[in-house]
Amino acid sequence: MLAALCVLMVSTCLSSQTTDSSCSTFSGTWFGSFRVVTPDGKSTRDNAVIVLKGDCGHITGSAGSEIDRQMPITKVQVTGNEIDFHMDPMGGLDFQLKRTGNHLKGTANGKVSAVIDVQPAPGLLPHDQLLVV
Repeated sequence: MLAALCVLMVSTCLSSQTTDSSCSTFSGTWFGSFRVVTPDGKSTRDNAVIVLKGDCGHITGSAGSEIDRQMPITKVQVTGNEIDFHMDPMGGLDFQLKRTGNHLKGTANGKVSAVIDVQPAPGLLPHDQLLVV
């Protein structure tokens, strides 16, 4: 009886420790396109590099047009396969991105609007993190 109770308690504890693995899929370096549409309708394309670290409970990161020109992101929120965050540059931009296969796609809105499409780029590291082999 005691053995059966111990097995039941262990299996209950293990099942309660499972986490939502969809959140951890955001962690890493992402590279792709950032297409800006200005209020006058002009469109320009730039690179997008997004670096995310952490898991569901606490994701931090940065974003910019190059790996060595990053600015911090704030107000990170993860819901399932979607991640939202804010950046102060360009008058402030609110990003809404959704994980679709191996892409993060979505928009950024503020004084300008942008369409973002990035993919994992694990080899893209800031110079201070490169390893000499």
